[in-house]
Amino acid sequence: MRKATVHGRRDARARIDPTSSRGGMAAFEAAGRRAMAAGDFAAAIDAYARAVAAGSTSPDVSNDLGVLLAQRGQLATAVVHLETALLVAPGRSDVRGNLVHALDDLAAAAAREGRLADAAACFTRLSMLDPANAAHHANAGAVWLSAGAPERALPSWQRARQLAPGDARVRFGLGSTLLALDQSDSEAELERAVELAPRHADALVNLALVWNRRGRLEDARGLLGRALAVDPSHAEAHCNLAGILREQGELGASLEHYRRASALRPASSLIASSALLALQGDSAVDAVELLAAHRAWNDRFAASVDPGPRVFAGRDRDPERRLRIAYVSADLRSHSVASFVEPLLLAHDRAAVEVLCYSDGAPDAVTARLRVAADGWCDSRKLSDAALAAQIEADQVDVLVDLNGHTSGNRLLSFARRPAPVQVTYCGYPGTTGVRAIGWRLTDARADPPGAADEGATEALWRLPNGFLCFQPDPAAGEVGPLPATERGHVTFASFNNLAKITDEVLALWACLLREVEGAHLLLKSRALSDPGPAARVRARLAAEGIDPARVAVASYAPTPVAHLGLYREVDVALDSHPYNGTTTTCEALWMGVPVVTLVGPTHAGRVGASLLSRVGLDALVTSSRQEYVSAAVKLARDLPELAHLRAGLRDRVARSPLVAREAFARDVEDAFRQMWRLWCARPEGA
Repeated sequence: MRKATVHGRRDARARIDPTSSRGGMAAFEAAGRRAMAAGDFAAAIDAYARAVAAGSTSPDVSNDLGVLLAQRGQLATAVVHLETALLVAPGRSDVRGNLVHALDDLAAAAAREGRLADAAACFTRLSMLDPANAAHHANAGAVWLSAGAPERALPSWQRARQLAPGDARVRFGLGSTLLALDQSDSEAELERAVELAPRHADALVNLALVWNRRGRLEDARGLLGRALAVDPSHAEAHCNLAGILREQGELGASLEHYRRASALRPASSLIASSALLALQGDSAVDAVELLAAHRAWNDRFAASVDPGPRVFAGRDRDPERRLRIAYVSADLRSHSVASFVEPLLLAHDRAAVEVLCYSDGAPDAVTARLRVAADGWCDSRKLSDAALAAQIEADQVDVLVDLNGHTSGNRLLSFARRPAPVQVTYCGYPGTTGVRAIGWRLTDARADPPGAADEGATEALWRLPNGFLCFQPDPAAGEVGPLPATERGHVTFASFNNLAKITDEVLALWACLLREVEGAHLLLKSRALSDPGPAARVRARLAAEGIDPARVAVASYAPTPVAHLGLYREVDVALDSHPYNGTTTTCEALWMGVPVVTLVGPTHAGRVGASLLSRVGLDALVTSSRQEYVSAAVKLARDLPELAHLRAGLRDRVARSPLVAREAFARDVEDAFRQMWRLWCARPEGA
């Protein structure tokens, strides 16, 4: 940046008489030059500002004024005058250089203050002034990405890569931007970044995220290990590794990495939520400990934004009027939650309720279907928790329903701000949220028996009379098919649950069953089993229980939902996991004619199987001890004619059951919401 030359000081102030012949624009310019020469920069700024106000178009005046203001930290005003100078004298390299310096400083200041859009605008202008400088393009891309605008960051990173293809930072930035946009070519860019900078921890972490999404869990785990070797305090590496370890069935190691991540990022509510979800599968944690952990989450993250009970002045408190109901979820897409939400959206009585959805997930074909089923839709991905709460309140929502709980992408901190009179949690999470601002949780008497279950929840439990879930079978599912054991000569037990739910305790229980049923095989299907490591660990654990590995088959995700359902034609009896039951997997098995044996646990997560099986009249397969569990499965396996008969009629039984009766289910849910609303209306205003 051009510097003002300091000479001997002399008073150059207040010698200008605007009414005299020297009081015009030229006089101000001359006074500014004298002040500059005297080193009286305050006087120079004053004189030059007067000259500009009087109409001066001199590039020297605007340039010097811009330089002086920049030196005083008045960067925004400095940039205005330097832009003016460059406009008048576009060929002046000194002016261009001064403008570049001022913009660079202004961008840095804006970034420090969190004004990311302003910083990005400065860097974008810099890239126009100095288009061959890759750093300006990269800085613009970095700030736009930090501001949550990857679509605006992308052109800057692409130009930076053209200028500096061998720069690891540029490759990392472009790859991270493509990752945020969910574009497949993010993988190649991040791989190149890691090649150029093998110890770039952030690049290793982001590439691991891509590989995780591609199903390469073991490879992603290796990358995260490398990242932690470089930077043991990398919270995201610990958190992402914890997620992979949980999915691979290594719960103890997963929880340890969640603890480390949370210690490194104590302000991250989402890391703490992920740890709570992992705790649901830990058989060593009882209901009392779970409740305490969830209350601690509320105290740590939600209490500070919770305004307490609100009045909602002006809200129409008519208890019988049409209600505005809203569902909030990151899973209104190709996700298991959608299988239970879609039938409810389709069956809602529009005379009784208006249905809004706030969607936080990347949209897909399922999203498009759900959007048509709703009366109103908001893509809330770019809204902060506070902004989302403000939008919900502005939309005059009466009953607000959380479909995430502590799962990925949750908006519990929006609920903590109490933007709606009635707030409910439902479906997406197997237990209490701990959030005091959420008044209700939808469940049923099998999943949450009255008494102890009420004591284990911060919400009041509203028990739906015919089950708390309504399943929508895939219309493309093929025929059930004959009993596989009839042709194969042996029974095939199976579990298609996430490996995170299949603990050593569960494997030991299944090994006991396999020892009881001679020649029986076990088929496990889970995304984590696409890697040889987890598959080998499962076989080794069963081998330690005396089970020949040849009797154990594994499969990863099928290429399509139809292919996934088709695998049930190879299964005779499905085995539920414990203490964290399956939900979608149980419903799919039943629809494909496969009975499921479940073991009731002490928490909601361990009683979902009982709720589902009771809805289709299979209470005999709901067991309360390990011995009963094995006995029920053995009984099915040893009576193949009866098992074949059960299989042949099971889909029709499900089709006639409350489990898929969406109209009746929607009436039950609407009645629950209506009664909750009436209770709120009956509360004295301000209470």
